[in-house]
Amino acid sequence: MANDVLTNRDQNVSTLVSGIIEDAQRLIRQEITLARTELQQEWTKTKEAVGSIAAGALVAFVGVFLLAFGVVHLLHWASGGVDPAAVPLWAWFLIVGAVFAFIGGSLVYLGISKASQIQVAPQTTQSLKEIL
Repeated sequence: MANDVLTNRDQNVSTLVSGIIEDAQRLIRQEITLARTELQQEWTKTKEAVGSIAAGALVAFVGVFLLAFGVVHLLHWASGGVDPAAVPLWAWFLIVGAVFAFIGGSLVYLGISKASQIQVAPQTTQSLKEIL
């Protein structure tokens, strides 16, 4: 009779342990599924954002290009463009181009420094690390 009690306890403990293991496996599978879903959602958002940014950048580039030509010709005209002592048109193109290159380089540097702070891994990976 004492042996029967130990056997039932062993079975109950093994059943309990196997249940815990199954629950842990199920939890890990659910966390992985959640991580995949998060990554897919973020990827979709990223694609939409990149498309919008690319289209906006192209339109802005054309606008800035035309504005730069206008600024160059305005500066040339304002400095007395027909006077031989005035700054030549090509020099105004160099000056305006240098200003735009400096501003563009600064913006690229700022963007790269901000991009290095982006976390690619979803929040679910932290949950998985805690579980494991």
